[in-house]
Amino acid sequence: MTRTMKSLTTLVLLLSALTARAQFEFPLTQPKFVLMTNPLVKEHLKVSSEQTSKIDKVLEDIVQRDGDKVMVVLRGDMDMTDLDKDVLAVLDEKQRVRFAQLWRQQNGLVALSEEKTAAEFSVTDEQKKKLSKIFEEYRTELTDFFMNQHSNGNEEVSVDRKKMEEMKKGVEAKIRVELTEEQQKKWKESLGEAFEFEKKKDGGVQ
Repeated sequence: MTRTMKSLTTLVLLLSALTARAQFEFPLTQPKFVLMTNPLVKEHLKVSSEQTSKIDKVLEDIVQRDGDKVMVVLRGDMDMTDLDKDVLAVLDEKQRVRFAQLWRQQNGLVALSEEKTAAEFSVTDEQKKKLSKIFEEYRTELTDFFMNQHSNGNEEVSVDRKKMEEMKKGVEAKIRVELTEEQQKKWKESLGEAFEFEKKKDGGVQ
């Protein structure tokens, strides 16, 4: 089953990088600043118009809008860490706490590939070695997957969402095996209330 990524779904375009793997390290998790382009997330966090203006200013060179479609252009030379930092700085403390929960929900246990997140869950050096191999295998799988997706003039990308979900479940199962019961419990508690990131076609939320 393929589905064209459009409407409220953020469309990430990996320009100049997907055709040159050596120059680009495919991100295992969605950059935080990309998640902040989701109108449902902004609404949920009660992001003010003033905050929205500041976020738009930070992202003005990389975000393209066409109606309710949002396209984020990523380049291999882009410092996504700085963009994440600048966008999150706009939020207040309460918003940042909830945003962190949403980001972990969206990325799943793969979020542990981020050094700061791994530290929060007391991932040991031994665990990091084992997880590093899992993450690299997953990165290769993701890169191959996206390089084989079909695009329409770089404006819309048809993505096999079912396959993506299967891949994510598979890698999470491998990660979970390497975590202690205490870490798994802490992870579940860290997610907060479940959130739906997309609207249904009938106007509801899926």
